[in-house]
Amino acid sequence: MIVILSITSVLLSFSLVIQRNVEQISTLYLLGFSLATIARYYRRVLGVSTMLALLTAYLITYFIHDLVASSLATYFAWKPEEDFLLIGAIALFGVVFVLGQWKLIRAVKRVLKA
Repeated sequence: MIVILSITSVLLSFSLVIQRNVEQISTLYLLGFSLATIARYYRRVLGVSTMLALLTAYLITYFIHDLVASSLATYFAWKPEEDFLLIGAIALFGVVFVLGQWKLIRAVKRVLKA
């Protein structure tokens, strides 16, 4: 639930960035820039910010894992592999990036129609 709320929060904040730049996006479109060219900047911003957030979360989780694993071992018999965290982080990046791209294209098209 926390991950879903976090992804929603990221996408909503990214929509706010698009809404703040409505005038610039419209001006660039009127100057002849294509939708793909306009969206490229926002794709990079979304990709870099998502990657930095997930990399930070992964590193914190990786270093804290040993501290918490010993106390959790007394409650749970299951011991996750370290690769599980990396695979989860990569999958989460993929989900956020794809949803962000979809939301980005929709937002830019909506701005250009207005």
